[in-house]
Amino acid sequence: MSKTGGAFLQGEFPTQRPFNSFEKQCLAAIQPYLEVEVRPRADRLEDGEDGLLESLLREVGRLGLMGVAIPEEFGGIALSRTLIARFCEETARACPSFAIPFNVHSGVATLPLLWFGTDAQKAHWLPKLATGEALAAFALSEPNAGSDALGLSCRATRTPEGGWRLNGQKVWITNAGIADLFTVFAKVDGEHLTAFLVERGTPGLSVGRDEKKLGLKGSRTASLFFDDAELPRDAVLGEIGKGYRAALFPLNVGRLNIGAAALGMAKEALSLARAHASARKQFGQPLDKFEIIGDKLARMAEKIARAESVIYRTAALLDSYTSPVLHGGGGAAAGEEFAIECAIAKIYCTEMLDFVVDEALQIHGGYGFSEEYAIARLYRDSRIFRIFEGTNEINRLTIAVQLHKRLVAGRIAPLDKARVGRLTTALAALEANPESQLKAVALADITIDLYSEIV
Repeated sequence: MSKTGGAFLQGEFPTQRPFNSFEKQCLAAIQPYLEVEVRPRADRLEDGEDGLLESLLREVGRLGLMGVAIPEEFGGIALSRTLIARFCEETARACPSFAIPFNVHSGVATLPLLWFGTDAQKAHWLPKLATGEALAAFALSEPNAGSDALGLSCRATRTPEGGWRLNGQKVWITNAGIADLFTVFAKVDGEHLTAFLVERGTPGLSVGRDEKKLGLKGSRTASLFFDDAELPRDAVLGEIGKGYRAALFPLNVGRLNIGAAALGMAKEALSLARAHASARKQFGQPLDKFEIIGDKLARMAEKIARAESVIYRTAALLDSYTSPVLHGGGGAAAGEEFAIECAIAKIYCTEMLDFVVDEALQIHGGYGFSEEYAIARLYRDSRIFRIFEGTNEINRLTIAVQLHKRLVAGRIAPLDKARVGRLTTALAALEANPESQLKAVALADITIDLYSEIV
């Protein structure tokens, strides 16, 4: 099995693995809950029923499933990346508006603390996050810093008492309206990117109204405002000036989770399309008896199969990785090592989702344009997936930059032109014009094609 990022370019790729008995028990715990408690409440979540999302998340915590990445010593269950990906898939298939808050809490909002927190910070917060007693949010984006995630204007200054004073604004924060703990990124002295742990109720912190969104209407998304917010000395998460690690390493893993969620939504869309095509009759026969509809369903299924391979083989890469541990934990090291593969998983699966959902709505015909049919909500919900956790455009540039950097540094073995000739040609074109974003995108697209072709 491959042990290093980019090894798929030499033809090395892990195989998916079956779930063990413990993992099957975990799936058996969450699947009935999703079908009985979450799926039937999707419309009520969509309508913004007060307190419903929070109560569902806390109930999942009581089942012991909010701490999927948290070690047992802190009350979690420390699942494999493979099973976490399956959780992302299953929750998104049941209800995307529930899945995203669940995945943010258990993923990008928990991992920075797990990987970079002090012993005291972890002992205080992780048990609460594992049980759902406390809910978490990840606050990175700003009005003028979205794709440019490191170009923040939020500022942290020291107080005479040795604490911190925070000023600025964060936008598009999932769970903002319900979170008890925020991981907030700001620049110390206007220069040193640093992560901070901020509790709800902190003087100077206010939460804006919930955003009215195109999709994922049941998730709670809002802005945060910091007006001389007073933080204690021990609010710093990790090292001053090293906040980029607490921001980017969890996002690498988060991209795999977003791809898995997209996979679950695509499977749901295909199921809806098949059911409608079987029941709906035109010209005296069901839609699925028409060759053109059968071809659509077949192409949807083929793309889903490839996406499933991309997700679970990437998850196997992270599960298999052992190396000298980076400061903050081996999970962070695995996320950094396979940044290219995780970005590919996010791009491939979210663009697959757009294709599948669009075709599923087309098969529904006019009914697909009605909010009375579930496919309409899936269509709206799917659109954000190419935007958050890094837009697909930014992820393509990341793939190209990381690929070139790792080849130069020798982290990826020299490429065999006979095997990946298209890739080496695109790489040479980028090296000849390193400022060209279009050539970087072309290189990334070839890399994505090579990775997704291995099924």
